[in-house]
Amino acid sequence: MSDDLQKLLGETKAALNARTAERDNALKGLQEKVSELDVAKTGLASSQTQLELVSKTLESRETDLSSTQEMLSQTNVAFFRQRDQLHHVSQLLESKDEESRSSQIALENGQTELKNRSVDLVERTAQLASSALELSRITAELVISNEKAVRKTIELELRNKQLSTANEELNELLRQRDDFVASLTHDLKNPLIGVNRILEAITSGVVEPEEQKRLLQQIHSSNNFMLHMIWNLLDTYRHHSGALRPQFTDVNLLALLHTILSEFSFHMESKRQTAKMEIQASFPDVRADTILLRRALFNLVDNAIKFTPEDGYIKVAGEFDRATVRLSIRDSGKGIPFEQREKLFDQFWQGRRGGDNQIGTGLGLYLTKNIIELHGGKLECSSADGEGATFCISLPRK
Repeated sequence: MSDDLQKLLGETKAALNARTAERDNALKGLQEKVSELDVAKTGLASSQTQLELVSKTLESRETDLSSTQEMLSQTNVAFFRQRDQLHHVSQLLESKDEESRSSQIALENGQTELKNRSVDLVERTAQLASSALELSRITAELVISNEKAVRKTIELELRNKQLSTANEELNELLRQRDDFVASLTHDLKNPLIGVNRILEAITSGVVEPEEQKRLLQQIHSSNNFMLHMIWNLLDTYRHHSGALRPQFTDVNLLALLHTILSEFSFHMESKRQTAKMEIQASFPDVRADTILLRRALFNLVDNAIKFTPEDGYIKVAGEFDRATVRLSIRDSGKGIPFEQREKLFDQFWQGRRGGDNQIGTGLGLYLTKNIIELHGGKLECSSADGEGATFCISLPRK
C-alpha cells in the first residue's frame, strides 16, 4: 500500500510540475505581451493609427490575457487541489510511516521475544536432552536389572527343577531303600528257615549219612549267599561314608577266578550249569585290593549264574596288552532288555529278565562298578535280547 501511495504522489508531483511549467510559460508569455504593449504604447505617440491598431491588438491581447489569466486561475485551482492532494498523500505517508515504525517496533519486539523464546527453547531442549540421557541411563539400568532378574528367575526355576528332580530321586531312593530292606529281610529269612529245617532233619536222624553231605553243602552255599549280601550292604555304606579305600597288593586274577568259581560249583551243579574259562596261564597280575576285587568278581559271577538257565553255561575270558588287562564274564540267559540297561548300575535296582523274579539286594552291580572305578578301571555291559549279557572289566596293569 505504501508503494502505491508513493507512486500516486510521484504522478501528482509530475502533474503539478507540468502545470507549474505551463503557468510559468503563460506568465512568460504575459510578460512578453506586456513588453510588446509597452512598445506599442510607446509607438502610440508616433502614430494614432498604430495606436488604434495597437488598441485593437491590445484588446485582442487583453482578451488573450484574460484567457491566460483565467487559465492561470484554473491552473492555480488545480495547483492548490494538487497541493491539497499532495498534503493528504503526505499525511497518509506520514501515517503509513508511523504505522511502519510501529510495525517495525512491534517486529523488533517480536524478534526480541522470539530470541528470548529461542533461548528458552534451547535451554528447555538442553534440559530435555539431559532428562533424556538420564532416562536412557535409568532405562539401561532397568534393562540390566530386568535381565539380572530374568537370569535369577531362570536360575531359580532351574534350581527348583533340580531340587524337584533331587526330591524325586530322593523319594525314589527312599522307596528303593524300603523295598531293599523288605527284600533283604525276605532274602535272609528264607535261607535261614531252609537251613533250620535241614539242621532239624539232620539232628532228628531222619536224614541218611550219605545225604547229609549234600545238605551240608547246600547249607554252606546258602550261608555264602547270605554273607555275600551282607558284605555288599556293608561295603555300600563304607563307600557312601568314604571309608572304602583299596589296599593295593599284587593279585593273581587267574587264581582268584578259580577260587570264586569253585565256591559256586555246588550251586552250578544243582542247576546243571558249566563254566568255561578262556584265560591264558600267563595272564598278568594286577595291583588291586584282593578283598574288594574278589567281591566285584564274585558279584559278576553270581549275577551270571543267577540269570543263566538250567543246563546253561557261563564264560569267563581274558586278554591283555601293555597297559590294560580285560576280563569278560558272559551268561547264556535271555539278555537284558534295552529299557533296563540305563538303570543297570543304579543303587537298589534289580533287573527282571523275561519276567524272572531273582533274589538279590540290588547292590551288586552298583558296588562292583564303584570298586572297579576305585581301582582306576572301567565296567561296561553289552547285551542282546536272547543272547545273554556280557560284563567287561578293564584294569590298568601293574
